[in-house]
Formats: sequence, structure tokens, C-alpha cells
Amino acid sequence: NTLVVDGHRVRVRALHAPEVDEPGGAAAKEMAALAILGEHVICTGVDTDRFGRLVADCTMSSDGADFAEVMIRAGHAVHCPAHGRPDLGSLPDNGFKLPAYCR
Repeated sequence: NTLVVDGHRVRVRALHAPEVDEPGGAAAKEMAALAILGEHVICTGVDTDRFGRLVADCTMSSDGADFAEVMIRAGHAVHCPAHGRPDLGSLPDNGFKLPAYCR
């Protein structure tokens, strides 16, 4: 759910991935690291969350791939519909339980 970009924690908008200590969490963290390996990640801020993190849509500069979409298509995250991005709604739900704040 969160990337560190230029030393700042950025919450990826409308993305829910399991926490590291939850089932699938370690694999999600590994996939996120692989997705951004060697990339320049460009995040466009849309809001600030209750923890003061920037909420943003993030893409990889090499091919413009959307980070949230990459994670969902790879099976390591799901769309968090309460936070927008209806374009992600048609992607697989991957079976992860959505927390209340996502519904």
C-alpha cells in the first residue's frame, strides 16, 4: 500500500495489499520491490491520509505502468473501492479481505 519515494512515505491510492505479517504480505512486499527495481517512480499526489502520508497515483517511468494495476494483476493486491480509481474495479479481486476503510 505504501512506497517510499525520495524518502517520503506515499500511500498508493485505492490499493490494498496485505500487511507483511498477514498471509501474502511478504510476497506482496517482494513483488512491489521487483516492480520498482531500477525504475524511477513518479507519484502524483491526490490527497493526504489520516497519518499525514501523501496519497498518490504512481507510475513507473520506463513504460508508464501504473503501480496499483501491476500489483493487482500480479495477484498481490486488490482495488480499495472506497478510495476511488473505478478503472481498477474490473481487475481481479485476488481473494484478499478488504478492511472496513476500503469498502
